[in-house]
Amino acid sequence: DGAYGYRPRRNAVDAVKEVHRLMCRGYTDVVDADLSKYFDTIPHSDLLKSVARRIVDRNVLRLIKLWLRVPVEERDSNGKRRMSGGKSNKCGTPQGGVISPLLCKRRDLS
Repeated sequence: DGAYGYRPRRNAVDAVKEVHRLMCRGYTDVVDADLSKYFDTIPHSDLLKSVARRIVDRNVLRLIKLWLRVPVEERDSNGKRRMSGGKSNKCGTPQGGVISPLLCKRRDLS
């Protein structure tokens, strides 16, 4: 509820207004966190063990494993193509992948 970055219908001005509102109510601390490279550091083996404690369907686990190893194509500001991930990749989840937030949460709960 307190996240404003990259959220629909929310922006930096909304975040500042919320901080001001809470300060007027007596709150004194503000936390600004950036999880830079967080999705890139999740080890696949530990993540899959954690997920397997809750999901027993082999096919679903295989799908998640394939999802983690899919190559990701990105382009820089000059339009130059860069590939990351792929079959040999042992850690990280694709940022922007619909399952990535769920998998990072699974890591936290293990």
